[in-house]
Amino acid sequence: MSTSSSSRTNSNNATGRSKLEALSIASQVRTLAQDMEETRQGLRAIEKAIVSFMNTIEKGRQRQPELMYTTSVEKAFAEEIIKELVPINFKTPQLAEYDGTQDPVEHVQGFRMVMMVHGASDALLCKQFPTTSRKAA
Repeated sequence: MSTSSSSRTNSNNATGRSKLEALSIASQVRTLAQDMEETRQGLRAIEKAIVSFMNTIEKGRQRQPELMYTTSVEKAFAEEIIKELVPINFKTPQLAEYDGTQDPVEHVQGFRMVMMVHGASDALLCKQFPTTSRKAA
């Protein structure tokens, strides 16, 4: 093989390798670009979720405090308390209503003692306790 022919073959081989390397690099760049786009989309989804969560928190802060708490028996108590039936002949003992000016510990202790004397279960005690305080308390 002559020097010029050998030189041409090496040149063609080098050109072929360069083209393959260029194609490989182009493929890697496309893959990287796709990965980056998927990452951007994922970050946008996370950002939307965070914004939605923050809006929910802000709405909660703007509500009036009395709307933050439910007074519905179905939502306020555990299932055991909800299912507790008040006996037909049971009358909740009449105690002074708690209005926020008395000692709350004394009020709870007094209520518990009276309910125990009347044979009330813990579940019934929990169910009846809200009737002993004024709304303002």
